[in-house]
Amino acid sequence: MNPRARVPEASPRGDPPRGESSTGDLIKQAFDEARELVRIEVGLAKEEAHEQIRAVTRAAIVGAIALVGLLLFLSTATVAFVLGVSKTQSGGAVAALVIAGIFLLASCAAGAMAYRLVPKKPGGETRRRIESDIKELKEHVA
Repeated sequence: MNPRARVPEASPRGDPPRGESSTGDLIKQAFDEARELVRIEVGLAKEEAHEQIRAVTRAAIVGAIALVGLLLFLSTATVAFVLGVSKTQSGGAVAALVIAGIFLLASCAAGAMAYRLVPKKPGGETRRRIESDIKELKEHVA
């Protein structure tokens, strides 16, 4: 045997050297890599779902605050109406209307913030990654 003949080395993972793998080994390796990709994608999808649940929770809390502000506006506006009709406390009616306006503005701002906090495309990042993986797989197979 020629001492200078080079013997192919195995990869660090213990896979046989290129060119010497059997079809069964290649299929097994492909399935192992696909299984690992699916495991990683599922983990990322779970993480994204948890993040979106937290965003929806924050939006619900801010939305509840907006509803409370709206109820405060309605009750204060009612008080202003009663004070305005009684004609004995007309200065109090103006103050109640100002306070009602402040409640209305605050509840509108909280409602707008709650709307912005709601995720617009649930699962969008996961969907994009999976579509990219499928496209890459199709290019690799073709």
